[in-house]
Amino acid sequence: MEHNNRESKNKPYAKFALIMAVSFILMYLIMFLNVAEFSHIYNSITRF
Repeated sequence: MEHNNRESKNKPYAKFALIMAVSFILMYLIMFLNVAEFSHIYNSITRF
């Protein structure tokens, strides 16, 4: 049991990075929910 506790203490930033990556992807996709048509979406340097 102590071994599992020690493993989780060694990787707090890995978990944080995973949470941030998932949040970034979700928010990037949510940004496009306001678009009327798929053809109106275009790549822009300011969006990424």
